[in-house]
Amino acid sequence: MPIARLLITLSLSSLLVLAGCRSQDNTTEEAREVAHAQADAEETGPAHGQEQAREQQLDLIEEESWQSLMGKYRASGTFVLTQLRSSKAKVFNPTRAEQRFSPASTFKVFNTMVALDEGAVADEHEVIRWDQVERMFNKWNQDLTLVSAFEHSAFWVYQETARRVGPERMQFWLDEVQYGNRTMSEEVDMFWLDRSLKISAVEQVRFLETLVTGELPFSASAQAKTKSIMVVEQGGGYALYAKTGMTEEPHLGWYVGFVEADETWMFALNLDLSDFRDRNDRQDITKSILRHEGVLPAEDG
Repeated sequence: MPIARLLITLSLSSLLVLAGCRSQDNTTEEAREVAHAQADAEETGPAHGQEQAREQQLDLIEEESWQSLMGKYRASGTFVLTQLRSSKAKVFNPTRAEQRFSPASTFKVFNTMVALDEGAVADEHEVIRWDQVERMFNKWNQDLTLVSAFEHSAFWVYQETARRVGPERMQFWLDEVQYGNRTMSEEVDMFWLDRSLKISAVEQVRFLETLVTGELPFSASAQAKTKSIMVVEQGGGYALYAKTGMTEEPHLGWYVGFVEADETWMFALNLDLSDFRDRNDRQDITKSILRHEGVLPAEDG
């Protein structure tokens, strides 16, 4: 058994001990994330090289008022917020904003478009048959589509589509998009899980901006379908599109996405989580900052 797969298998056992006293419904979403995220907690330096061209166009402005919002959760991390086509971004912890980390499950955004454009699936509703391997959660152990696999973070579906795409074409798309460090491991179905691929928060918002504007090298159809799959909530004059991600211990959590309202904003958060049970801090911190900035409406009451 390859080492990366063995580490994931062992880590799942420790996760079950941690989460055993909690209901499956309450732990399913984030346990799914952990199940397919064997990654470094951080990289020692900021992103460098030709792929930083987009990042260099952003003037990172430190937003000190967010300190209280992050401090409420005793969170160590970064948050980046930029408006569509702006040359500036508000940032908490600018140094960390340019450090690269494993994308974990946030890579499903990229992976969805690759699967669609490479014909790994006919469309986002094609049923991918369950391989009869019993995994941690019942929602994994069934036939799934890209839509349901994205929602339930069913890693095996995206591993299957990656195998169908193959390493040469996957590397082609990483290079075309200039996604993070563009690094693959030897296994095409593991590189976003096994410490190989890394991306910064600044790179995440730039990637999302090109998805919003339809300027990625993927087809217009693949981009539109991926956006539709990403919808988390909508109503009241706005729509929130997002994806969570979480690495194995030491836990690092992601929440990345964009908000479409009168204006469009892209955001990316990553933070260290001392306890798996703090996983909801990602969404809570993000929404607190977005409300503070007027990107999301204030909570009722």
